[in-house]
Amino acid sequence: MSKSELVLVTGGAGFIGSHLVEALVNEGYRVRVVDNLATGHRSNLGHLEGRYEWIEGDLADFDVCLRAAEGVDHVFHQGAIPSVPRSIREPLESHTSGPTATLNMLEAARRSKARRFIFAASSSAYGDTVELPKHEAMFPTPLSPYAASSWRANIMSASMPARWAWTASACVISTFSALGKTLRARIAA
Repeated sequence: MSKSELVLVTGGAGFIGSHLVEALVNEGYRVRVVDNLATGHRSNLGHLEGRYEWIEGDLADFDVCLRAAEGVDHVFHQGAIPSVPRSIREPLESHTSGPTATLNMLEAARRSKARRFIFAASSSAYGDTVELPKHEAMFPTPLSPYAASSWRANIMSASMPARWAWTASACVISTFSALGKTLRARIAA
């Protein structure tokens, strides 16, 4: 990845996304952030103000995805509503912020000729298991709308670029128990 290239971070005001934005900016990358602030907080990026480009919008809106992806070389797709309990209460919203938003972002990235798409999957896709620690070689057994949505978005991110004859590389990274200073208790709710 060349520092002259433009990097998009979806969900960049969220816990993991804001740390990723900070690392990229501090390394000298040009960074664009898109977030709808459904679970993220602009204050997570306050100390970086003026060092990244900001777009406030929902990835369920394809026009937002097109605007966010315009001219980008790499996409780090962190955007989602990361809550199992909330997905049980609001399964449609969970699906919209998961597979629907991911498909929108994949298509927008393809149209903009992005060279790399990196999707942040969730360990929740592996369900409740006896085997610990969980790992990516386990068979997925999603037990909630959020987990199922994350798994569907994972499959799309890993397979769609090849199916579209898109020359971009795709990568899926699963997060297992992320902790840190800006994590808010409301994520579990």
